[in-house]
Amino acid sequence: MKKYFSQLKYRNFNRLQTKKSNTRRSRRLSRDHRISKRNFGAAPKKEARHHRKGGYKEIIAPQNFTLVGNPNPEEVVQVINKLKYFLDKKRKVFVVLRHITKIDTDAIVVLLAAIVRFKALNVDFNGDFPDSWECKKTLEESGFFQVLFKEKFKDKPSYLLKSNTLMTHASRAVDSARTAKIIENAAITVWGEPLRCQGVQTTFLELMQNTLNHASLEKEGEKHWWLSVKHEPENKKVRFAFVDYGVGVFTSLENKPSNNKFYGAITKMWEKFRYGDNAELLRLILNGELHKTITNEYFRGQGLPGMIDSLEENWFSNLHIITNNVYANVGRNTYKLMNLSFGGTFLYWEIGASNRNFPMTR
Repeated sequence: MKKYFSQLKYRNFNRLQTKKSNTRRSRRLSRDHRISKRNFGAAPKKEARHHRKGGYKEIIAPQNFTLVGNPNPEEVVQVINKLKYFLDKKRKVFVVLRHITKIDTDAIVVLLAAIVRFKALNVDFNGDFPDSWECKKTLEESGFFQVLFKEKFKDKPSYLLKSNTLMTHASRAVDSARTAKIIENAAITVWGEPLRCQGVQTTFLELMQNTLNHASLEKEGEKHWWLSVKHEPENKKVRFAFVDYGVGVFTSLENKPSNNKFYGAITKMWEKFRYGDNAELLRLILNGELHKTITNEYFRGQGLPGMIDSLEENWFSNLHIITNNVYANVGRNTYKLMNLSFGGTFLYWEIGASNRNFPMTR
């Protein structure tokens, strides 16, 4: 029998079968590696399936995982706050996304900015995909997973361009050259040619500088600013979402050192205007009343008030702001308190065919 199976034709047959088996095994391992790598936190498969037994704290994302236009943005803020809470305690988290039925890049960039802090501090994290095919596709095409798995977030900025549809950036510096290029590309989508949008560029620079001025120095990663840019050529529109995880506008004002000109600014604002809550205070700040109260001069050209100038001058549209416990749809002059506080500042705006522009200088 041994001699029979040692004949040449059987040796060749066995060699072929072994080769096929090894090929199948290699493909299976490669597939499993890809799945593992694409898995939210790239944790071991068994631990991902049984995350509770693995010591993960479960955080469930709401069905409507958007911020702009969401009647209940607190649901998204609650997810971010839970991530921060468990990160501070160095606890592993598993983010449940499978229930999401609506998702957009505004909330994706906020989630990404929160998750990378786990990576920066070497705290394990994991999660699943939305069951909705459209939501899963939006999440994947956003570049969310590419940023998580291809970049290190100790000190290194990240710049990602995904099919000219969504760009996600993180940096700890004012980057005028890059934002000018972003605006140029946006103009091509909206108007079909590279044009200048000075109000948008000024807004970018002010927000980046504010991030450096106001962000907490105690938490690693909180001096990064994040920007998502979503191109919608079919609508001749580009949508921007900017995030910084500092301390938010009101917390920043409350903690100014005694040698800062804005020290005690909130007390002075209340004594002058007797405002009722932070929603009213934000409206006053955006209208330039803070600077006028402190300096006795009306000036609204810098920081958040400068954005109102750019909005009124039609450089962009549909401005939304979330900071601490206030959500503002500035374009509609709607300011409301939230039940939760967002630890930082989120801003959203759009440019479209009806907004202003200038020809590029030669």
